[in-house]
Amino acid sequence: MYKDLPNVPHSFYDATFGSYKGRSVIISGYDSNGQCFEFDQEEYQVIPSLNVNRSYAVSTFIQNKVVVAGGVDDDYDELDSIE
Repeated sequence: MYKDLPNVPHSFYDATFGSYKGRSVIISGYDSNGQCFEFDQEEYQVIPSLNVNRSYAVSTFIQNKVVVAGGVDDDYDELDSIE
């Protein structure tokens, strides 16, 4: 059976998503000011923003921390940095 979930706080375009041990995050995306959210199975919580807004990035969890790499900025310049 599926559970109804709350809507995300705002729309995202080309955001990155990650999930690990019940911890789910939505990371940045085009024109989002680097905003990131964590979903704890009940509600969304704001977590620290990225230093650089990223679209088409990749993410993973390493030692229970979210790592985001690459992607492009809002001017579609390729990024080779990691946060």
